[in-house]
Amino acid sequence: MRHEQRLSAPKIHHRLRTLSTIAVVAISMCVAAPALAAKPAAKPGGGGSTGGGTCSVNPNPVAVGAGYTLTGRSLGAYALVNVLITDSAGTTSLNLQADASGTTVATSYAYWSGTNSVKFMKSARHGSTMVASCSFMVS
Repeated sequence: MRHEQRLSAPKIHHRLRTLSTIAVVAISMCVAAPALAAKPAAKPGGGGSTGGGTCSVNPNPVAVGAGYTLTGRSLGAYALVNVLITDSAGTTSLNLQADASGTTVATSYAYWSGTNSVKFMKSARHGSTMVASCSFMVS
């Protein structure tokens, strides 16, 4: 006598879902592998690098309440940069665009005494990269 095993509808649906899940994972791995292989290796030391740009502040030192001029050079022609100015009270962000020669200039005011740091950040594929940095004194 021959014994046949019939699968019930819930078991068939369960097996189809399992096979579908395996197929989706396999296809995802095939698509993701080239993208992950093309990703450049992380830079030693972590964090951003200076991309060859320069930063300067004039005057330096600057008096509390006085204005100063930030200049970023060699940032890249028409580059969009986020300038982060950090003092003892926090961080101020300026969004600027460089000109054809890769230079951008902005004026700001010093409100807190101490050492201020400036970072010129350029958007990158996965986050941002520091292209120039400098610091100045406020007294």
